[in-house]
Amino acid sequence: MAHKHISSHDHFFRAAMAEPKVVNDFFQAHLPTKIQEIISWNSIQLKKESYVDDQLKLQITDMLYAANFDNKPGYIYLLVEHQSTADKLMPFRLLKYMLAIQENHLKQNKEKKLALIYPLIFYTGARSTNHVTDIFELFGEQQELAKEIFLKPYHLIDLTKLTDEDLKQYLWSGVMAKSMKHIYDTDIVPCLKNMLNELQTIEKQDGMSYIYTILSYLVNTGDTENESEFIETIKLGFSEQTGDNVMTIAQRFREEGLTEGRMEGIIEGQTRGKVETLRSIVKNLMGRNADINEIIAITGLSLHEINELKKTDTDF
Repeated sequence: MAHKHISSHDHFFRAAMAEPKVVNDFFQAHLPTKIQEIISWNSIQLKKESYVDDQLKLQITDMLYAANFDNKPGYIYLLVEHQSTADKLMPFRLLKYMLAIQENHLKQNKEKKLALIYPLIFYTGARSTNHVTDIFELFGEQQELAKEIFLKPYHLIDLTKLTDEDLKQYLWSGVMAKSMKHIYDTDIVPCLKNMLNELQTIEKQDGMSYIYTILSYLVNTGDTENESEFIETIKLGFSEQTGDNVMTIAQRFREEGLTEGRMEGIIEGQTRGKVETLRSIVKNLMGRNADINEIIAITGLSLHEINELKKTDTDF
């Protein structure tokens, strides 16, 4: 008998697995005992959705069954594989399909809880094949480490639960974290003063660009009840060039009402006045021989955007 096209296998299996008695019989033969003990057999229903990507549709048929596990909604995901050559990435593909099922489940249910999904792969190829069934085998020599970190609770860094002393242990990332922790304070000056020693150390370690990034963030995003104290802290706490450059950008931004959101895409359609302001800032900084990385950090512009501004002004 000649070998039939894969679609004949697909049609036959789908027709058979549409019969409730076949479904129950099949799952009683292949589901683990723990799942069988909690599944509500009369709740099993075939769903119409397919989650297999186009690349594998000729080799794989997928069938999704909704079922209740301990009276909670869940699914049995059945993949029927016809190909005789093992797909080494099948555990990864299966994970993607299961995530798509979860996403669809969340969209259809107001209660934001994930559903239990039990996956099976039913192999019907002509020759025996050694399938990789454990996704951790795909990590190669790093699989033991992967077992410790993959699909485990993620590492949450909650700034509200970290003290300034905790953050002070790490100089460069610590000032970033403290800036973002205190940016919602009614007055950002105490935060600036608290970080002054660290910022001065960073300045001495050739961290001028980073200093501009931090101070510009505090100037343009934070609030202060005493602007003169903020300015005085910067002028007294840093070198004259650093202080002047930061206050230049702060003054120009306040005059024009520029915000970070408005700066995005400045070259692609911002108003003439705002473009002129940025051009003036860039020109001022370049006149002080500021490094290009410092200019990028202060203005938030990319090198391409700075070059575009320069093209439109012959005085550069």
